[in-house]
Amino acid sequence: SGSGRFQPDGGSEDCRSCPSGTFVATKNSTACQQCGAGGYCEGEGADTSMVFTQCAAGRWSAAIGLNSSTGCVACGAGTYQPLTGASNASQCLLCPTGTASSVLGAASCTPCANGTYANETGAVSCSPCEACGANQWAPVTCHPIRGTLCEPCSNAACGAGQHRAGACAGSDN
Repeated sequence: SGSGRFQPDGGSEDCRSCPSGTFVATKNSTACQQCGAGGYCEGEGADTSMVFTQCAAGRWSAAIGLNSSTGCVACGAGTYQPLTGASNASQCLLCPTGTASSVLGAASCTPCANGTYANETGAVSCSPCEACGANQWAPVTCHPIRGTLCEPCSNAACGAGQHRAGACAGSDN
């Protein structure tokens, strides 16, 4: 048999091309082998597994014998997959705290912008930090993971949304 071709019937002179999604592993093969999970083989008549293309980062496939990238499944929103060739949905990782991803098939999650936070893993979006209430001050105005940290003022004269600058209305907290 020739390159990318196999003989389905031993002793036959009739060679056939391997269909896309498969390849010939060795010369004089009587069957084609399916391309593995985590990617696909596009071309017809492949004579080596080197035609295997891994699913892109942010995508995965448990199927074998795929013949195009459309069989690679995108990881869901709030998850990411930084490596190529993932073969299982469990390889899609939850976005860490302080990051988010609203898109399907993300290779990475986006850090929360200034003024926003994400305090749980798997965030689809970052939440805006809120101002402290009456009689509170913020030792941290907006942490990317914990948001605004509000503490009660020891002095009731502290105004709404007031940020401490060493003291709150003249009294140490």
